[in-house]
Amino acid sequence: MVQLTASAAADSTFTGWSGGGCTGTGACVVTMTAATSVTASFALNSYTLTVTKPGTGTGTVTSSPAGINCGLDCSEAYTHGQVVVLTAAAANRHTFAGWSGGGCTGTGTCTVTVTAATTVAATFNPPPNYMFVTSSTHTGNLGGLSGADAICQARATAASLPGTFRAYLGTGSATAISRLGATASGWVRTDNKPF
Repeated sequence: MVQLTASAAADSTFTGWSGGGCTGTGACVVTMTAATSVTASFALNSYTLTVTKPGTGTGTVTSSPAGINCGLDCSEAYTHGQVVVLTAAAANRHTFAGWSGGGCTGTGTCTVTVTAATTVAATFNPPPNYMFVTSSTHTGNLGGLSGADAICQARATAASLPGTFRAYLGTGSATAISRLGATASGWVRTDNKPF
């Protein structure tokens, strides 16, 4: 009787025996009555690669080889040693601020060699606050502040500017700047130059 014992390397898992009357993952005991072949099968471990998007902006991250499309699918299992390249794409007028985790930094692609469960963060920033002047003309009756805001929003939407827009107008009880929010800052023109 010969007892065989399988021991997987750190990057693999023993998946079982076949031949010699052996099955399962315990010890294989063969009673030798003839020439016999026994197969011990090992598989590379797989680990989950997860992408998070902690920023307040919008964008997608895709992987090569395929699997992650975040968006919707932000985690995928890859085998030990698999090299995965992540690519970030910011939404319209949003910006990609960079990577963290998985050994990645900067704003280029992120290359991860998967040897354990890994999380990579892709930070996207929202678009800046846009200020623009419209060439549309009106009779002077804008419909109050709400009417002026609606006109401003319509012109911004026509120009494919994202977000919520308000007319830079004030009243006797509210200044124009106070209507834009207490934390509003970082104003730029539509060509992204400072305003």
